[in-house]
Amino acid sequence: KRRQQKHGFNLDEERRVNELIRECNRCTNHANYALKTLHAKRISLGFALEAFEQSTDDCIKRIKSTKSLKQVDFMQQQRHILRYWFGIFLRLRDGFVLLESGERRHPGDIDSPFCTKSQQALFKSRL
Repeated sequence: KRRQQKHGFNLDEERRVNELIRECNRCTNHANYALKTLHAKRISLGFALEAFEQSTDDCIKRIKSTKSLKQVDFMQQQRHILRYWFGIFLRLRDGFVLLESGERRHPGDIDSPFCTKSQQALFKSRL
């Protein structure tokens, strides 16, 4: 009663205000976590795109250099090169899908320096 008279509000209102403050802090922490995670993934995909560009150039050079091989060897070498290139392409595409969805399915995403154990428990993937 003294507190209510002194400050002009009761304990229920004070508890409610404290709950709202905790919820605001939780939302802010979640937003910071999500932005840090997306930023790290975006940087990683940028490096992956640069590597993919270099790999594509290397694959084109390799295909051009195999023209002097016999027909059977030439086709086999081209198949090997294209299988390698499409494997990289699909991994890169999967990375973009994961960036957009926010899903964490790889150990590198889960063990990220931006993701603490408590954040892993609080902000699990909804997919």
